[in-house]
Amino acid sequence: MKKTIIFLFCMSFAEMAIADCTVYTKNYTACKKGYYLTNKASMTLCEKCPSPGTSDDGNNTDYTACYIPAGTIMTDETGTFTYTSDCHYSK
Repeated sequence: MKKTIIFLFCMSFAEMAIADCTVYTKNYTACKKGYYLTNKASMTLCEKCPSPGTSDDGNNTDYTACYIPAGTIMTDETGTFTYTSDCHYSK
């Protein structure tokens, strides 16, 4: 019974919380390496760059701060390739 009550408690706050019932109260102005700034639920938060992207430490922009680093090797239906320079995400 206790587990059911805890589960229902988390679910009741799901609309006010972000990610697993954790309530964020801090607005960020810069993010650490591998993250970018985003606005969610009237808050400025840091989100992880899409894989295999990263970002520089202390960045203060949106997802365009993310990039695929030079030297990254990837494979798709056309074959294997290597990024020869940083490839930044764009809008």
